[in-house]
Amino acid sequence: MKIEEGLPKTCYYDKLAKHPMESLKENGLLNEEQLKMTSYGQLFGSVVPMKLMLERNILAQNHRLQGEKSSLLSKNDFLYI
Repeated sequence: MKIEEGLPKTCYYDKLAKHPMESLKENGLLNEEQLKMTSYGQLFGSVVPMKLMLERNILAQNHRLQGEKSSLLSKNDFLYI
């Protein structure tokens, strides 16, 4: 057993329902992104969300040599993080 894995879980705890805030936290960024793309699509047409997603995917590609850590600076700058 590795430390990163944490304590072993039993079947009882796997079947328990998650707290509503836990599911909101897990899906919050995804829901925010979907809402933003939906509003862009309604305001500017369906081309704008597709273009933004395409640009984000291009910027997320790794452009460094193997073994070097990627900072994804251009993607973070594009997303205003």
